[in-house]
Amino acid sequence: MDGSWHTLRPHLDWSNAVSGGISVDMLALGREGFTLALFTGSPAPGTVYELCIGVAPPEIDEIGARIEKNGVALESGGTWLRFQDPFGFRWLGWSADDPFRSSSAIADRWIG
Repeated sequence: MDGSWHTLRPHLDWSNAVSGGISVDMLALGREGFTLALFTGSPAPGTVYELCIGVAPPEIDEIGARIEKNGVALESGGTWLRFQDPFGFRWLGWSADDPFRSSSAIADRWIG
């Protein structure tokens, strides 16, 4: 490639990129009119390193299945799942049926 950015076609996935020798430097996640773009780099102190999203309960298992292929599962608890993506960001997906709580509260880790 010529050093400029290129986009992976929508019907392809991470395995196609890796097998084609492509280095992924940006990933755009989109749903219902919202897009989040992630770029490679090292999270530094004081910057975002974990993103929490509420998802439909059945999606927890679907996300878990994708992680086995593309990420590293860190923790899970039935209605929630935390993992690290290839860019070094941690994600927490929890059941949108549950009210928002901090990731520590979801994992039942409390101070005091």
